[in-house]
Parts: sequence; structure tokens; C-alpha cells
Amino acid sequence: MLSKDTYFSNGQPHKLKATFHYPDGVDPRESRPTVIVGHGLGGSKDGPHVMESVGLITSAGYNVFAYNLRGAHPVTPDTSGLTPQNMINDVRCAAEFAAGHRSVDPDNIVALNFSYTAHGVLAYSAKPDSVKFKGIVANSTVVRPLEADMFQRALKKIGRLPAWRTFGYYTAPIGGHRCKLPYEVYTHFSDPKNDLVKNIAPNVACPVVLIHGTEDPLAPIDQIRELAGALTHKTLYEIQGAKHDMQGEHLTRAHQYNMDALDMMLGHSLRHTGFVARHDRQQQQHVA
Repeated sequence: MLSKDTYFSNGQPHKLKATFHYPDGVDPRESRPTVIVGHGLGGSKDGPHVMESVGLITSAGYNVFAYNLRGAHPVTPDTSGLTPQNMINDVRCAAEFAAGHRSVDPDNIVALNFSYTAHGVLAYSAKPDSVKFKGIVANSTVVRPLEADMFQRALKKIGRLPAWRTFGYYTAPIGGHRCKLPYEVYTHFSDPKNDLVKNIAPNVACPVVLIHGTEDPLAPIDQIRELAGALTHKTLYEIQGAKHDMQGEHLTRAHQYNMDALDMMLGHSLRHTGFVARHDRQQQQHVA
């Protein structure tokens, strides 16, 4: 696997870091089907789950563009500025940068994401001017932070939240880190117009594959089933007993579903490149 680091602008004073990963033997100047990979809140493009996915994806013949959201760091992430609008903006800038790169076939792009960023990609793709994905693969999607309900009740009860207003963020344990969630996270998700199920999902035109654990404490499976019901073209894979941050056999199963989804969405585009999609290989082996 050949990897090349790069930077892209998110319209802010600073730039965000990203990496293009290419399958062995592939000319990086060649336009190819590409998977844009976004990490979850508190993670980074170099995190273990992302890099495991990158290895599987490139070995199947696809290019990968993995990017960092603002504040990302493998050890000490700073998510205090990652408001929902900022996150959606970073997703947009990453998608537009990748789609314009010479190594990316703009007609064959799939977005594969985790957690909070999966929500952001769905919200971005519902916009009429978004990059047109061939599909979205969403792992452990956060539909609505559970704290948003607590936030709404507190506002009704006391009319203010002194700590969140004073410091601008709320600290919560996510992804093995103590993450600073901006105050705007709760105001955003408490606003009905930002309801992913009712007002965003119906406008997502491309196929969506949802991969979710039935014991996810951050994003209950009932919310994901509601989300699936609101999407037009969708597949839902439920992993029994899996939590939000999947490990062991649950993670292995999630990787299998991810690769099946990518082959379904992009496999046909590999047939002129010398690679054979896994589904085709299985059929060839069955015939033999």
C-alpha cells in the first residue's frame, strides 16, 4: 500500500490533514474508484479502526482518502470546536477536495464513516449541492446524542445551563477519551429542523448501508431502525451484542459488512482496472 499525506482547506485559518492510500501496484496518477473515510468523534485518520479499514479497502483494489476533522489527534484530541455545523463543513471540504483530485474517479466515490461523522455525512449528502456519492456506509451512527434530551429538559426546568454557557462545552467519555462537546451540539440536536430521521434522511438520494450494534449505549438500536425506515435506499446490518466502539468478533463482522457494501456499490467499477470485486471472485470460485 502506497500512502501520501496532503492537506486541504476547510475555509478556516488552518488546514486539515489527510492521506491518500493506494493499492499495491497502482499508479497514483490514475483516476480510480475511491472510498472517503471519516473517523469518529475523539479519533483520527490514523486511529486503529480507520487503519484496519484502510488496509482491507486498498487490498480489495479501491483508493482511500482518509481525513481528519478539526481538532483530531490520536492521543489528545481537541473537539471543543467541532460543532455540528463545523463538522458538516469539514465533511463538505474533504469530499470536494477528494472529488477534484486526479486519482479519484468523481463518478465512483463512496463515503465510509463512523459515529458522529456518519451523522454529518448523511446531513451533508442531503444538501442539493453536495458531492454525489455512489453510496454511504455508516458505522455506529449517532442519530441524536442522548444528552440532547437532558439538555432540553434542563432548559425547560431552569432556563439556563451555567457550566455549558460559561465554558462553551460539556466533557463526556467518548472513544476512550474525555471529549469536549461544544455547547452547540445540544442546541443543534434539540432543534427539530436538524432531526436526522424526520427532516434529513428523506432527502438522502444515494444507497445507505447502516452497520450498528444492538447494545450501543450512545446510539440505541431503536433510533437506527427509525433512521433506516426514513431512508429511501437502505440496508441495515445489526450486530448482536455489539456496543458503540466495536471490538473482537463484532469488529470483524463490521469489517465484513463494510466490504460487502463497498463491493455492492463500487465493485462494478473495478472490472476495467485489473482488480476483481470480491463478489465476482466468489462467483468465479463457485463456478469452478
